[in-house]
Amino acid sequence: MEIRSFYLRPDGKIERDLSPERLQEAREDTGSLLWLDIFDPQYEASPFLLEEMGFHPLAVDDSLSSSHQPAKVDDYGSHMYLIVHGIDYSSTKDFIETARLSMFIAEGTVVTLHRVPLLSVNTIIERIERDTRLMDRPSSLFSYTILDSLHDTILPALDHLAEVAASLEEASIESPGREVLHTILQLKRSAIRIQRTLAPQTRVFNRMTRDEFPLISQQASVYFRDLHDQIIQLDVINMGVRDSADNALATYLSSIGIKQNETMRVLAIVAAVFLPLSLIAGIYGMNFEYMPDLQYHWGYFIVLGVMATIGLSTFYWVFIRQMDWSLRGRRLVRSMKPPVDRIRHLPSPINTIVSMTEAMTESITQSVASGFRDSGPNSGPNSGPNPGKDSSARASKSERDKRS
Repeated sequence: MEIRSFYLRPDGKIERDLSPERLQEAREDTGSLLWLDIFDPQYEASPFLLEEMGFHPLAVDDSLSSSHQPAKVDDYGSHMYLIVHGIDYSSTKDFIETARLSMFIAEGTVVTLHRVPLLSVNTIIERIERDTRLMDRPSSLFSYTILDSLHDTILPALDHLAEVAASLEEASIESPGREVLHTILQLKRSAIRIQRTLAPQTRVFNRMTRDEFPLISQQASVYFRDLHDQIIQLDVINMGVRDSADNALATYLSSIGIKQNETMRVLAIVAAVFLPLSLIAGIYGMNFEYMPDLQYHWGYFIVLGVMATIGLSTFYWVFIRQMDWSLRGRRLVRSMKPPVDRIRHLPSPINTIVSMTEAMTESITQSVASGFRDSGPNSGPNSGPNPGKDSSARASKSERDKRS
């Protein structure tokens, strides 16, 4: 067990690795900030947490327990107890492991406990060594800084899983094997672990944004709301990784099925070639005494010739049929794709709309013009052609021409 302590004195300087007496003085000074980081806590630390720090026994038992516990937040009046999970970058397994971070939040005091080295905690320590102003804030805001750093380490892991998922989809088609299947299953396992980690933490930080805890100030609740939104985004990315893993698994199974079908097709061709040959050999291989053509001089060679002819004919027929099926499938695929010249000469949507508008305008113009012609001086119910009037007009015209 290792305890690291950081105390921001009133003069703005950081004091590290405090003695028990000095730790008690810093604990009583609520105007400054005290941070205790306990690595690999053991049950020997129980008296220190109970008596000197004054934390609740139930919270102390949960913080020292090595069993898996989901994320939660408890309010004990003078302090809060929080459990969250991050990524364990020290794990050597093929899938992602999560690490638990327990946190006590009191007025002017923050205590963190973890059993594995956390990259986020080390990052906060490095930032404090560079700039002491990081601790010049209330305990609720400093706890947000630690939690925000913890969740910042989840995004690189999800980006790596997304890259692995993209490569697995190609590997499932090109070279499906046991290694690809093992990687797909490990990817699904990692995504499920991250989902089980993020789902409870979403509810925890949702509670911390609703002014439910007196130690969380109104200013800090705004930051925790941002952290809640960040966890939702991480969960969405993780769901995408899970979908990619499912697609890769489906592609892998389809590729394996296609390869098995190809193998069975080859075996079927071989069986089709050798089946008639086996039939002839079986008939003439029977040990009957009276069989025709057994004493014939050229019988053996004739049977071999017949078997060779049948075998070559069967192989040729099967091979040609297979090639025909393959070419037919390729022609079908080509027929699904439109020719390039058609695509090039396709009218654009704007030109299509303009052509339709011009056609409609021309049609309306013709309709209006025909309406004006119909409504002229000769229009009316009797404005149609009259054969009597036309014939009398022609007769009077011919008489005037004769007189002239």
